[in-house]
Amino acid sequence: MSDCRLCNIVSGKLAVQRVIETPWTIGCLNSLSPVCRGHSVFFTKRHVVALHDMDDREIQDITASIRKVVRAAGLDNYTVLQNNGALGGQTVFHVHFHMVPAWNEVECLHVERAARRPVDHGDFGERVRAAL
Repeated sequence: MSDCRLCNIVSGKLAVQRVIETPWTIGCLNSLSPVCRGHSVFFTKRHVVALHDMDDREIQDITASIRKVVRAAGLDNYTVLQNNGALGGQTVFHVHFHMVPAWNEVECLHVERAARRPVDHGDFGERVRAAL
C-alpha cells in the first residue's frame, strides 16, 4: 500500500533505525513522536490493519521480537501498547505495537486514570464464551 507509512518502511522507501528484523516483523526506534529514549515500534511486514487480523505466526513473532529487544536493553520497567480502530486510539492503520521504556518517573509513558466507577458487563462474558 503506497500510502501506508509502515508498508513504505517494509519496502525500503522510508529509512528507519531498525532494532530488530525477522521474516515477519520489523522493530524500529520511534523517530516521529517518541515518548522517551528507546521508544520503539514493532509492526508486521504484511499489511494488516488490526491485531485480530494477524495470523498466529505474526502474533508469536512480534511478541517474541519485543521480548528480545526488552531483554537486550536490560529493561525491567516498560509499557507495551497496541491500539485497534479509531475509537481504540489507532492513528496508523497498519498493526503495530509500541514498547516504551520506563527509565524513571519522568521518562516513561504516563497514563492518567479516571476515577473508577461500577461497570455492568452485561452478557459480554457469556457471549464471548458462547462464541469461542
